[in-house]
Amino acid sequence: MNWNNIFKLRMERLGFTNPAESEAEYDEIFRRLQPVSTEYFTEPGRPPAIRDRALFDDVSYNRLLRQNQDIIKARFQGNTISYVLREEFDIYASAFAKPISKVDDTMMELYTVLNQVGPMEKSQLIEELDLKGPVVTKILQKFQRAFMVYELQPDKFGEQVWQTFESEWQEFDIKKSDAAESKKAVIRRFIQNMVVVDFDMISDWSRFSKRETNEVIANLEESGTIEKIGESNESFWYLPEDREEIQSRMMVQIIPSVHVIHKADYLYRAYESKLKAQYKGKEILQYILIDGEIKGAVEGHWRIGPHNIENITINLPKYKTAIRKDEIISEVAKLYHPPYSNILRYNGKEI
Repeated sequence: MNWNNIFKLRMERLGFTNPAESEAEYDEIFRRLQPVSTEYFTEPGRPPAIRDRALFDDVSYNRLLRQNQDIIKARFQGNTISYVLREEFDIYASAFAKPISKVDDTMMELYTVLNQVGPMEKSQLIEELDLKGPVVTKILQKFQRAFMVYELQPDKFGEQVWQTFESEWQEFDIKKSDAAESKKAVIRRFIQNMVVVDFDMISDWSRFSKRETNEVIANLEESGTIEKIGESNESFWYLPEDREEIQSRMMVQIIPSVHVIHKADYLYRAYESKLKAQYKGKEILQYILIDGEIKGAVEGHWRIGPHNIENITINLPKYKTAIRKDEIISEVAKLYHPPYSNILRYNGKEI
């Protein structure tokens, strides 16, 4: 496989190569990278953002989309809180829903009250039903994972307001969607974005179980939607329309680039298990994407308030690590800079 071409295409499709200049361009990037999370290590109430994919303030833009309910907050990908476009909510809800096998009397009572009286704050539900806070929280989260209720997120520190989909948006009915087809649709989009993927990448990003992941892959292969290269642990999948570029022998020049990505970024989620194993035992604040590959990490202890960067670790040959030093430090310093933070070491050596 032509990995240079794969990384080049991946950077383009993930929005790094050509960040959005207009809201229309950003909407297309957002659509491709759904579900979109808030940045890792951020304050409650902050809207989602896609770091380094827009040449304007996408936090403010997404705040407006959220206020207008053009994007909807829910729990996708194994309980991860993220946002999707309202017009595509059915697909993602159907793909990631965790149906409730048994609804007990307390759950039914809470749902009935919320459906008839809501929107309501959690404290109002506690008072109305005379239940303990942890009980209400657990029930709401179960309903949220089943896409029975949704959360209206305030911009600042404040209590969330809850409502049922049934009472507010009757057009949403995930029972009408085929879960298997929805899973195929979101995984096809993931493979298209990443160009080439392996089993762990699909499983990490989607948070599907191994059984679910195998089923989705088998269904996509059977329909001819994806093709496979390799066998056993060395298997990779891609879309047929990308076959020529993936297997091309033509030399491709990758545009040199450095990006600092957080632990809720689309790309990080695809490599989560690999990165956790690689950096086991280290406190990682961010990861460093160099020329399309995650080749480094930002080490330090996170605090609410100023905190230093203990080390920037880079996994490149020594000469490349030295050549790219200023560029890498400059990117990290955009997020961590004096007087709030100081970068103490680069690849173990004091700066």
